Amino acid sequence: MLGLQPAATAIITARGHEFVTLRHPTTIEITKDNDMTRGGDCILAVGASESASELNVELKASLRAGARLVVTVECAGVQDVIEATGSKEMMFRDRTSIVVRRSSYVDDRTVGILSSKAAKDINRDLARQLANANNPVFIRLDVLSISSAYPKPTGWRRPR
Repeated sequence: MLGLQPAATAIITARGHEFVTLRHPTTIEITKDNDMTRGGDCILAVGASESASELNVELKASLRAGARLVVTVECAGVQDVIEATGSKEMMFRDRTSIVVRRSSYVDDRTVGILSSKAAKDINRDLARQLANANNPVFIRLDVLSISSAYPKPTGWRRPR
């Protein structure tokens, strides 16, 4: 993040699951559900502490304004970072999950679009750690807005 201060942050705790495979080509999902099926190849973690609807107001407002989203996932000392973009179309109504997408599609679960990675692109060492149900998972969502990247100068006046 080049030393920039985020405009808004959310810290989500979750855990791994034995069925985590991270093979989906277009999405990444974090769910509050405590279980998942083998078909959930986009699911990164289960038992999440927050869903899209529960994210803080500042984070949602910044994402609706088109801010950049940086998602950092850490499990058992292994980390990966996903970058995405917000959209004025985001609704944040889902009470179960959070989804980041490579595409520009938005639904109630979407918190990031045009992402740098999908599930299949996640670091394979991290994917192996996420497949252990005993491993806690920490997900940090940082929103970088134009104003946080370029702070307004102090003491500056427009020339007359």
